[in-house]
Amino acid sequence: MSTSVKYRHLKTPIVKNPTFTYWCGFSLLSIFLFILPYYKGVFNGGTVTFQKPLYAFFLICSGILLTVAISSFRNKLNNSLSLFALCIWGFPLLYTLSMLNSASAYQSAIMVIVHISYTALFLLGIYMTREEKESKPLEFLILSSGFMIAIFGFMNIFGNVHYADAIYQQRLTSVFQYPNTYAALLMGLLISSLYRTSNNQTANRSFIATSLFVIPIAVSFFLTYSRGALLTLLIVVLLVLFLMKSSRQISFLLNFAVAIVISLEISDLLHGMYFLDESAPSKSSIIGWMILIGASLFYYGLVFILNKYFEPWLQKRIGTFEKHRFIVPLCALLIGTILLFSLTYLNFSFLPDSIAKKIENINFKQSSVLERGTFYKDSIKILKDNPMIGAGGGAWSALFEKYQSNPYVSRQAHNYFLQNMVETGILGLSFSIILFVLLFSLFIRFAVRNGINSITFFIIPFSILAHSMLDFNMSFIFIGGLVFLCLGAMIGQVSMKSISMPNIYTQFKKKIYPTLLCILSISLLVISMLLLRAHNQYTTAVALLQASKPVDQVFQSLDKAINTFPKNPEYSLLKSNLLLQLFTQTNQEKFADDAARIINQLKRVEPYNRFNIEEEYNLYMKRKQYSQALELIKGAMNTHPWEISFYDRNIALNLTLGNEIYTSNPSDPSQNKYWNQAIETYMEVIRREEIIRMLPAEQVKGNPFTLSDNTYLSLGQIYYLSGKYQETHDLLYPLRSRVLDNMNEELNRKIARWYIAAITKLGRHDTVLLDKLTSIDSNENKNIDDLINIRK
Repeated sequence: MSTSVKYRHLKTPIVKNPTFTYWCGFSLLSIFLFILPYYKGVFNGGTVTFQKPLYAFFLICSGILLTVAISSFRNKLNNSLSLFALCIWGFPLLYTLSMLNSASAYQSAIMVIVHISYTALFLLGIYMTREEKESKPLEFLILSSGFMIAIFGFMNIFGNVHYADAIYQQRLTSVFQYPNTYAALLMGLLISSLYRTSNNQTANRSFIATSLFVIPIAVSFFLTYSRGALLTLLIVVLLVLFLMKSSRQISFLLNFAVAIVISLEISDLLHGMYFLDESAPSKSSIIGWMILIGASLFYYGLVFILNKYFEPWLQKRIGTFEKHRFIVPLCALLIGTILLFSLTYLNFSFLPDSIAKKIENINFKQSSVLERGTFYKDSIKILKDNPMIGAGGGAWSALFEKYQSNPYVSRQAHNYFLQNMVETGILGLSFSIILFVLLFSLFIRFAVRNGINSITFFIIPFSILAHSMLDFNMSFIFIGGLVFLCLGAMIGQVSMKSISMPNIYTQFKKKIYPTLLCILSISLLVISMLLLRAHNQYTTAVALLQASKPVDQVFQSLDKAINTFPKNPEYSLLKSNLLLQLFTQTNQEKFADDAARIINQLKRVEPYNRFNIEEEYNLYMKRKQYSQALELIKGAMNTHPWEISFYDRNIALNLTLGNEIYTSNPSDPSQNKYWNQAIETYMEVIRREEIIRMLPAEQVKGNPFTLSDNTYLSLGQIYYLSGKYQETHDLLYPLRSRVLDNMNEELNRKIARWYIAAITKLGRHDTVLLDKLTSIDSNENKNIDDLINIRK
């Protein structure tokens, strides 16, 4: 897309005053910015727990899209800007295309709706910033929302409110319950606030309000203890400097330095008072608020002096160097590098201990870095099997267990662009990178050549996307929506010369495009209401179940939920689980048949769903269909190769099927088929255990990958029945000490019997173990003799 930019301060006046549709969009946006973030940041976790706020977000965006559609009938964008308004639809279109190869029908459908909602916010951003007097309320709204989230975090620190996991493992998370994402948002707010304080007059109300919030934001940022955000902050600050004149650059750096020094001291003080002190919950919140307010007023006073007296003096002294924007950033980079090496040499002794420890741990061998490297490698594996269009929305969470290199647990790829690549393939990744680069580059060129009073709409999405290369910030729908809203507002600020387009495009822009937006907004409204209705019906069914109401009432509500939105796997899983329970209680085949039908339907659209695999396994086991259960587990080992319970069950089923043949005819060689499969499974476990041992010592290994004692007993039985007594001894001997310590457990007594029988066959004895076993039950001698006599 080629777009020429005409750099000028004045924009073509389109509307003199904000319209009714503008204020409708403003009101809906206020709900999004001031209410939805307090629902865990509208995290797209893929489970019922997170779904209602997500569906409410869709409902709000349907109204936003309708206001945009009405506005597009009345107020036309020029051809250049309208191209962006059209191209942004590439996101939902590419996610729709990826549904052809989706790994999860539910998540892929949800991600299409998510990106339609993002597009609505992007378009609203464009329409709300074409006039400066319209963009200021939007900027105020976004910053106010961020400031309120920061204040909410302190309310949790000081004990005024209690929000679940607002402080997680001594790290501040506020509404997000995840400190790194909160740090990414705070980074954008901090730099935006510092920019505004460096570019506003000291008597300006905006300067006063913004400067008073710098310290709360900076303190919150340090209390997240996010190493990735600290590194990203320095990079983003360096870039922002190039958007300012030299005198403003120096002023910005001074304000930044003052804020950092004050915030480090305050964050260390609050950490010691409220995070480490066990009596913190009973401590008066007034002390904390007084410290925070006092530090904010102190910062305001210093910045007031710097801006009122130092900056005018500086502007006169700089003179001809004013236009050389690169000198100050390069000097800042040099000084920063020297300072970093000096601090490293001094072991960061000048920093608060809590911050210093985090910085000292920044290296390429720490666990979080190594784990992310593994995630990134595994995402490339997924891409190789789904190169062009990806595997649909939610592909990483559906497929990571199939492709993972070790048994880690992460339903997020910890990189927005790689996760986008897994979901939409090379096409989606290329589109997103090209569009983001184009949007940012156009704004930067405009800002450098013309200057701009505020960079809020640029710095917030840039900061979040930069940090999203290290984390899953965009999985929080509030964060994703904020990014797209700011991107639209950012490009709406850029004055672009309208380019010549064919007449058919002009007609499309005037009539067809707004009409399509109206149709889509109504469709989104209907879908959102259906999703909310289905969710409410499901929660009603759960409430009836918990209240021990008749199962018919539960099924009535549950069936309504399934019929309203059949793609949600949790609705079907609950019904199949209830049917299996009824089958167990009544032994009526109709319940098992109904459960099998639901399981098979879900299997076709959610082939990697672990819970559905468990339901199918339970169905086979309740019906004693062990051969089918074994085939299912073999398939599950391919899709979930690091799930150790599947290996346990594989070996147990092979033992059961082999024993059935051995019991009926000990000389039948077909029993060896199953026993050999069990041994092969055991060898695969050993191979994978070696892979885990080869991981770097600093890397977290993930879930335990060790066979259960019961499985070792099964393998020992297979070796014993195969006449391999030495192998039985070698396998069971490591369990001997645990068996001796707790002989009261039936499993341990079984292990002892088979172990003693095996060594007896080898002509050895273990009187200590035998005496301990027979002291529990005098019949154990007979049990051991029976095992010895199984094979003559």
